[in-house]
Amino acid sequence: MTGKIRVTDASSYKRGLLRHTLLFLFCFLLFVGCGLRATPQTAATPPAESTPSVVAETPPPVLEEVEEQLPPVNSGKVLVGSVASRGNGGHESGKVTTGSVASRELKKIIEQPRVTSNATEVKVLAQELARGLSSDREKAHAFYRWLGENIAYNVEGLYSGNLGDNSPEAVLRDRIAVCAGYARLFDALCKEAGLESEYVVGCTRTDGDELPPSLRDSDTNHAWNAVKLDGQWHLLDPTWGAGSVGSDRKFVRDPDDEWWLVDPEVFIYSHLPEDEKWQLLSAPISRSKFESLPDLRPQFFNLGLELIEPEWGAFECDGEVLLKVRTSDETTVYGAGMQNGQWLSEGTRFSRRVGNETQMIVRFPAAGEYELHILASKPDEQMSESVGSFSVIAKKGVTATFPKTYLTYKEHDCELVQPLQGKLTAGRSTRVEVKIPGARAAWIRNGEQALPMKRQGDVYTLDFTPRPGEVAVAGAFEGDKGKMWSLLQYSAE
Repeated sequence: MTGKIRVTDASSYKRGLLRHTLLFLFCFLLFVGCGLRATPQTAATPPAESTPSVVAETPPPVLEEVEEQLPPVNSGKVLVGSVASRGNGGHESGKVTTGSVASRELKKIIEQPRVTSNATEVKVLAQELARGLSSDREKAHAFYRWLGENIAYNVEGLYSGNLGDNSPEAVLRDRIAVCAGYARLFDALCKEAGLESEYVVGCTRTDGDELPPSLRDSDTNHAWNAVKLDGQWHLLDPTWGAGSVGSDRKFVRDPDDEWWLVDPEVFIYSHLPEDEKWQLLSAPISRSKFESLPDLRPQFFNLGLELIEPEWGAFECDGEVLLKVRTSDETTVYGAGMQNGQWLSEGTRFSRRVGNETQMIVRFPAAGEYELHILASKPDEQMSESVGSFSVIAKKGVTATFPKTYLTYKEHDCELVQPLQGKLTAGRSTRVEVKIPGARAAWIRNGEQALPMKRQGDVYTLDFTPRPGEVAVAGAFEGDKGKMWSLLQYSAE
């Protein structure tokens, strides 16, 4: 009995010890668990706004690149000026801008069917074109449209000096003219239809080097029209609305409404009539004032743009120019330099959006004479067009280049903070900082590596040591699954 009692007591003792041990462990775990639940609020709290967080998203496998497309020089919109004498001969002018000939919403490309006619008399043509039209505005527009669609510009005559017969009857017969022919036939058609119109002579903004030597010093080198509609006079240029001429001196028919009923406050940037009354301005400007203006096209104003600086059309600089334009949210604007009919390289231009203002920096690689263009496009357009230009004399060159920017950079209103130089030093620590509104993630692509950038709001940063070769900043946006888009590109050497 004694032995059994001892065995029983020992067993009870062990069971009791086990119960106490389990109870202790349970209490310990409960205590620790409570402690873990008491402290996670700090650990789980999102990082403060001032603390960048690493975007750890895996970069998409597909890298998309949408290049900026400058207007091709050879197919640029050439606003052809020509005979401006009171007779059938006279002086010529050629005015070259470099916009694309592609259709654009605000250029109001003529979409109506072509108007064809076999009429050989001005009176008969006016009757055919005006048939079924009730308003004077519709009739005048039908005449303007017919000229653009049916009369070719006499480029050969401009450069040979043999301008031909530009009377309304001859233009109707031969279907070719210089500006005097376009303007005279428009005037004749209006008068046959009972509309008040005027044949206006004057000068235009033009680079004399584009003209034949004998025509460069003319005070009157162009002709256009005024027409009275609903009791008010309006300005139009049927020649400049007819088509384009490239640097190959070939006419390309491209009728549009950019030069149809242009606001006088806009028309004066490009056309100065000999008789100041046809400026149609309450305060006419002088020739010297006209020559000091920047060359802004109607499309500049149609896009809702406003020039902040520079205010002069021709000036000198120390190798770098700052352009400022007030823009709408829907328009992409940037500056570009040109010399001898060729665009300067990509590294010479850079732009950034600051509120509703686009700031553009253009650098000139060497001392010399240049053209400075304002290029603009709508969101659905990859091709931009020149909507304004300046004449610049660079007293010295600037060899430092900017990073290359892609179209996506501008479309998303990105803003590069640093570095602004296009060449990085391989092996040296570099910080890249760029604002990318709307991006869900961003990376630095350098060789085979894709490095995630740190995010703080819309600003992405990364400190890294670049390897030799291309260094690209790419972003991924909502809705673009499996893709990232090139925004900026540097070179590391």
